[in-house]
Amino acid sequence: MTLLNYHKRVFQGIESFRYPVGRYRTENITKKEPVLDGKSVEYASAAMIGDNLAYDFEMEKNRDYSMMEKHEIADQVMKFVSGIWQTHPFREGNTRASAIFLIKYLCHMGFELNNEPFKKNSKFFRDALVLANAATTSRYRTDKYLKWITDNLLFEGTHELVIVPFKG
Repeated sequence: MTLLNYHKRVFQGIESFRYPVGRYRTENITKKEPVLDGKSVEYASAAMIGDNLAYDFEMEKNRDYSMMEKHEIADQVMKFVSGIWQTHPFREGNTRASAIFLIKYLCHMGFELNNEPFKKNSKFFRDALVLANAATTSRYRTDKYLKWITDNLLFEGTHELVIVPFKG
């Protein structure tokens, strides 16, 4: 419900937003991604969105963070949110809704941050999510960029947040 509410809050009332707000998509989608040389991430089928999210949230609910260090917690939360993003529950606005959810969840977990880094690096964040969720067998798949943004956001990292698209 929280994810649905974030999506609704962000996009409700924006006349140029032509897709339903605060509701899961009802069609299957693909998107040509420049960082994947025009290929698409495999998003969840529309029929599986509810089940995928229920599974991800249940796994997260049962995760024990008590013995983890801050870097491990941050990386795990980023993987959790990356999985939500891959489900791609909304027709549009998944990256923004995921960023808001990530900020709120990290704050809940004891981290201090705001949305400024996401505003300044929104394309990097989206491309990092794309690459982290490329097909398992893909040469493009990497979570290194999610680790970079996590390090910069929370641990005073100095990574240059630039991804050069793969070619051929």
